[in-house]
Amino acid sequence: MQGAWNEASKNLKAHIKMLNTALEGKQWLVGNTVTLADVIVSLSLATSFQTTLDGGFRKAMKNVGTWVEACYALGAVTSVCGNIKLCAKALKPTCIAEKKPEKK
Repeated sequence: MQGAWNEASKNLKAHIKMLNTALEGKQWLVGNTVTLADVIVSLSLATSFQTTLDGGFRKAMKNVGTWVEACYALGAVTSVCGNIKLCAKALKPTCIAEKKPEKK
C-alpha cells in the first residue's frame, strides 16, 4: 500500500508541474479573466491541496500556488465551498499491512 501511495503522490506532483508550466505568464487558465475551467480544475484539486501538496511544494510551483489561492478566494467559490484551507505540511499515509494467507 505504501508503494501505491508514493506512486500516486509522484504522479500527482508531475501533473501539477505541467499545470505550473501551462500557467507561466498567465493569471488564469484561459484568457485574461477567470473562467469555469479555473473553478472546475481548482476544485477538483482541492483535496490534494488540503492533504498532499504542502506549502513547500506550492512555493516551488509559484504559478500554481498563486493561481489556486486566487481561485479559492473567488466569491462564487467561497459562497458555495467556504474557505478552503491549504495544508502547511503533507499528511502521512497510514497504510495497513496486507494480511498473509493463512496456511491450512
